[in-house]
Amino acid sequence: MNDFETYCFQMIYGNLDIHDFEQWVYDNADVLSELLSGDDYLELISINYKEKSTKYEVEKLLEKYIDYSRFETIKIRTMLQNALNSRDSLPIILMEFYEMYCDGYYFLEDLGLGYGLACVVPQGNYKANSWDELEHEEQEKLVTNFFPGLEHDLKRALTWIDDRKIIMTGTKNDMERWEYIDNRSDDEKKSTIWKQVTAEIKIEKRILKKWWEFWKS
Repeated sequence: MNDFETYCFQMIYGNLDIHDFEQWVYDNADVLSELLSGDDYLELISINYKEKSTKYEVEKLLEKYIDYSRFETIKIRTMLQNALNSRDSLPIILMEFYEMYCDGYYFLEDLGLGYGLACVVPQGNYKANSWDELEHEEQEKLVTNFFPGLEHDLKRALTWIDDRKIIMTGTKNDMERWEYIDNRSDDEKKSTIWKQVTAEIKIEKRILKKWWEFWKS
């Protein structure tokens, strides 16, 4: 990404303070005056950066210059890489995957609805109602039980993105759910977590195991 894209990305997805973005705008007037139309540039430098709505205003102004498909791809790919490389941040990322699954990224079913939800609401022998209520030893035990399946599923999702089996569009539908292009085969779409339960109970439809039991199988 160039500097403009990097600062926009960090403002939207990262921890870049809006006032730091404002300073960057003033320090890079020559660059921005070439990238933006005259009217948009004047509006950008005229925004009151002290207002609570500033970030929203800046995003709306710059959205025509931003490739949200690329930004969403970078965001999700970075999260997958960080989940593979950092055990400390792994639970938080998994819980974020759950939120993203609920927001429309349904290809994150296993990572979000499986592992992520198991962190959001610990089940089984845990008395805690949330991740933060777990003792440190319980947190470690919960995450350890995800492996080696979790590592496989993280790498599988990365492969889908790198091979363009999953293509982010950067757009939302009328229900405010993220849209994406799914080029996976039927086999690739099969869950590695949810198992089909057969028939002692004589129900002919697919029955999913309770999500907190998936790592026991």
